[in-house]
Amino acid sequence: MSDPFARIKKDQATKSKRTQPCKVIVNPVPDEAPEPPAFHPKLGVPSYRWTYRDLSGAVLGYICRFDIEGEGKSFRPLCLFRVEKKLRWRWESWPQPRPLYGLDLLANAPDASVVIVEGEKAADAARQLLLQHVCISSSGGSNAAKKADWSALHGRDVVIWPDADEAGEKFAGEVKACLDEVGVASVVVLDVPEDVFKGWDAADALHDGWTCEQADAFVCSVSEAKPSDGEAQEEAESKRPAPRSSLLAAADGIELWHSPQKEAFATLNINGHQEHWAVSSTRFKHWLVGRYYEETGAAVSSQVLSDALRVFEVRAIEQGACYELLTNG
Repeated sequence: MSDPFARIKKDQATKSKRTQPCKVIVNPVPDEAPEPPAFHPKLGVPSYRWTYRDLSGAVLGYICRFDIEGEGKSFRPLCLFRVEKKLRWRWESWPQPRPLYGLDLLANAPDASVVIVEGEKAADAARQLLLQHVCISSSGGSNAAKKADWSALHGRDVVIWPDADEAGEKFAGEVKACLDEVGVASVVVLDVPEDVFKGWDAADALHDGWTCEQADAFVCSVSEAKPSDGEAQEEAESKRPAPRSSLLAAADGIELWHSPQKEAFATLNINGHQEHWAVSSTRFKHWLVGRYYEETGAAVSSQVLSDALRVFEVRAIEQGACYELLTNG
């Protein structure tokens, strides 16, 4: 029998190296890239797929969740690589440091405070509750905070909303340490409510029926801002953007839904008939701005509009029904 610890011969080593294809991450995903696979070869079709984008909004890759009967949930990253000069999607993660979930939102609201939660689902929920904050997360769960690139938060005011368990406490501590290194303006960690169950997070708060006012009060309870006198308070109120909740209320009565490709749509009653518009379309934006003006007599800022559209998109994909798109012809 041959010695398994024997030195590898030169020709054997060369042959082994040739079997390993050259593979390089491609970020952002270019227009000529192939469509990402719709299913995992072993885990099947994902129950959720979260899109990671860079500061300009370009796609960087995806995190997919699979709910396996009898086994629970499982997560897989999906990124684009150049393999031997060809663009191929792989069920593999980005090299470290990894991008954050919500970089594009940070760029769209440079003056808003940031709320960090654990996981993409919690981030989506937090965005529905905290309309005047930018809610983000990192990939990989509670054990991967140190693997993320937190540099985009330099100079920002940050609040960390941890899960109500030991893993959440660990995650919050590691994130805070990372933020101290990148130089944020301020960072505080929320104390989770005492009467919640183990593992409770922002998604559970939304499921429990929390209002935007409740969530805002929860997060702002640790704010370092201290406007004590009446004049300072009035000045702060005058600078505060129009409430996102008013813009959301102006759109009451529309039906939000999504396509199988996770595209967000809204169905509206227009002049006695129904029309279906993409949430990202210019037509829907113009309708929303006009409806808001009719209801309040005020104009809406671009940041408030952007935040509201993001909420509509999340609601359409996470809570709305799934319908096939009908094409003419």
